[in-house]
Amino acid sequence: MKPIYLSLLALLPVGSAFSAVIYDFEGPDYVVQTGDNRTPLPASNWTQVGSNTVSAGVTYPISYTEAWSNVTGGSGTKSGAIGTAIANSADATVTAFGSLAGQGSILNTQISTTIAINDSNGGFNVRDSFGMEIRGAGNTSLASLTFTPENTDATVPGGWLISYTTASGTVQLASPIVALSEYNFSLTFLASGVELHYAPADNSSSNTVAFLPPGYDSSAVYQDIGFSVTQSGAPATWGNSADFLRFDNIAVNPVPEVSSFALAGVAALGFLRRRRA
Repeated sequence: MKPIYLSLLALLPVGSAFSAVIYDFEGPDYVVQTGDNRTPLPASNWTQVGSNTVSAGVTYPISYTEAWSNVTGGSGTKSGAIGTAIANSADATVTAFGSLAGQGSILNTQISTTIAINDSNGGFNVRDSFGMEIRGAGNTSLASLTFTPENTDATVPGGWLISYTTASGTVQLASPIVALSEYNFSLTFLASGVELHYAPADNSSSNTVAFLPPGYDSSAVYQDIGFSVTQSGAPATWGNSADFLRFDNIAVNPVPEVSSFALAGVAALGFLRRRRA
């Protein structure tokens, strides 16, 4: 099966003076259906290049709208999803790409999302890997994360281990994310590097890691900044997995510079002195 690439329309310029959810998948154009009739993400927001999976005359969308039901901590009612949830292909890597911003610098910008992974079930016995990446113009990778199953054998319990890529190689974190549980992720782009933060929806734990991606240049101006998710077929014959990754509440937020905090502190100190006088 050929790889499939999806694109989104540009929605928010970098450096906006407000915080906004880019995609929450709650609008009427996002239709949830189940089984073989899963509804592809709407063409008004998504452009797909390539073909969906077809087997025995049935088309299985690679990306579609999914319900948040059966997810621990699920917020909202709908999300985007990647992976057929029916019978994933082992010989293709499928990528969904969304344009988040027009021309601008990534410096002092935070991109966040909520994710959950559905585990293979029923007659499916292997697990897939997934990825999440922030890209610049020409598919330049600004920061990337990989979610790799602890056990590719779905009959053995296990979650997905998180890895991030640095100039020195790939680093894998010790604590896995659990299937069918909601997690909040954010990547904050600072002058010194990228700060990864993730936590389960109930905030029972919290993890923050700072790293320097390969070729990181926070001051570079990128023609387009985008969010992508990837499903990598399990290492088995076609149709042996049914995992899918849900993604929701994709947002771009400006992060105040340190100098801004310092100025605010000086102003507050001056105000207090005047009050005491």
